[in-house]
Amino acid sequence: LAPVGVSVADLVAQSQSGLAPTLSVVDDSRTFASLIAVNESPFTVLQEFRAADALAAMKLYKPGLYTITALATAIMGALMLALTLHLMGQRNATRVKLLGQTMDALVRMVEARDPYLAGHHAKLSKTVVKLGNRMALPVAERATLFYAAQLSAVGRLLIPRDLMSKKGKLTASERKELQTHIENAQTILGELDFDLPVVAVINQMYERMDGSGYPMGLKGDSIHRMAKVIGAADAYIAMTSARSHRAAMEPVQALAVLRESGQFAPEVVALLDK
Repeated sequence: LAPVGVSVADLVAQSQSGLAPTLSVVDDSRTFASLIAVNESPFTVLQEFRAADALAAMKLYKPGLYTITALATAIMGALMLALTLHLMGQRNATRVKLLGQTMDALVRMVEARDPYLAGHHAKLSKTVVKLGNRMALPVAERATLFYAAQLSAVGRLLIPRDLMSKKGKLTASERKELQTHIENAQTILGELDFDLPVVAVINQMYERMDGSGYPMGLKGDSIHRMAKVIGAADAYIAMTSARSHRAAMEPVQALAVLRESGQFAPEVVALLDK
């Protein structure tokens, strides 16, 4: 029975409005509601269930749902990478084109999870190849830099999307969780045979010359030469691009920060300035 002042027609309109949850007709609390007509009578039964109680179970399962979604995405990425590696061993133009399309698709999967990363990996790939040319690195090392740049953020597929795009400063625990993307990348890429040190370079690209980086706290000459190149390039592109928690820096300002921080190889930073 509808309370005084509320007609059955109004209740039907409310329950069919497409809004969920709706407001209770009893105390204006948020509820999920349904109307059931009583056969062979003029009565309609209104059933209400408090939204807080109904959604409580979702809070329990939410982490699991995140994990399942992330793992499914990672598996898809791994399959794409397996195809990529197969194509890397082929020589004709058609398969080279397919290789590029496969890599682009994987990058889009990563960047779709954080709008602020849009275009980052294309810029990074071009930058590291230019640096490799300026350093006169062998072709194999320039290829390693290119593929490492393309795949450098694959581990972010297992990071919650709301953490990746959080506005404002990260807490210590959030920063630690975000840094696990390197371990995630090893999990996804570790069993794949690139015939190039792509995984090793990705694993060390966030190490810093002064030992302040992660995941191993390496410093100086302990860091892979190509990891120094991609690490400096990645930091420069990130600094000169807008992020959810800050505006983009001017190139001159970003280069000054890189030079003064003591975290990046001076010879690489010098080449970024050209």
